[in-house]
Amino acid sequence: MNAVSLADSVRFYSTYFDAAPVVFDGRERAVRAGDALILFDEVLSPPDPALETTLEHVGWTRTSAESFFLDVESRGITVETPPTPLFPDFVFMYFRGPNGERIETTSGPTDDFAHVHLLATDLEFATGWYRDVFDLTPLFGEPMSFGGLFTRNNLPIDDVVSLEIFGDFSQTPAEPAPTDDRPHGHIAFAYRDLDRAFARLERAGLEIVDPIADRAPWGMRSFFVRGPDRVLLEIVEDAN
Repeated sequence: MNAVSLADSVRFYSTYFDAAPVVFDGRERAVRAGDALILFDEVLSPPDPALETTLEHVGWTRTSAESFFLDVESRGITVETPPTPLFPDFVFMYFRGPNGERIETTSGPTDDFAHVHLLATDLEFATGWYRDVFDLTPLFGEPMSFGGLFTRNNLPIDDVVSLEIFGDFSQTPAEPAPTDDRPHGHIAFAYRDLDRAFARLERAGLEIVDPIADRAPWGMRSFFVRGPDRVLLEIVEDAN
C-alpha cells in the first residue's frame, strides 16, 4: 500500500483492525492481519484515491459487525458508509484509511482479513486469468447475478481470504488506470520457488513489469507482472 506516513498507517490498522505491526529494516513498515501481510511503501506525495482503477478495496469480516462499527466510530474512524443490510443477518460498511484507501467490513464467521475486491471489465476473462496464473479454483461454476446490479465470482486463496471479482457493475471504469499510484497500489502472491514462477509466467506471455530483484527495505526477492484491467501484481519469494 502506498503511504505518506508509515507510523500513521501502522497505527490505523493496529488500532481499528487489530493488525500486528511488523518490523522491516528497523522500522514498523507493515502489519499482519491473519495470514495476510500489508506492506506500506513510503511515498512523498499522497496517493490518489480518485484514480479509476479496478483494485477497489480490501475487506475484513466481523462476527459482531454492528458492535464493531459502534466501537470504531466512537474512536474516530472515518466512516464512508454505515452498516447497511444486504441479506438477513448480513451487513456491510465502508471506511476510509489514512491514505484515502477504501476498506469494507461485513458480517462473517471470523474476525479477520477476508478479501481483496476487484472490478472487471470482463468477469469471465479475469476469473479465468487468476484461476490459471495462480492456480485458484472459482467458488462458482458460473458467475452469480445479484438482481441485475452486478455479477460476481470468488476465488479462495486459503480458508479465510479470497479474491472477489465483480463484473457488469456500474462503478467499473470503462478504461481502468494502472493501480500503481492508488492507495492500494498492488497485491502480492508468495511462492517458494520464485525463479520457477518467473519462468512459468514469462513463458505464458504475461507482461513483466519488473523482473526479479532484491527489494529493499523488505529483504525479499520479487518480480512484478500486469494483470487484467491493469492491476499490478507482485510475486514474492516465500522464505518461510
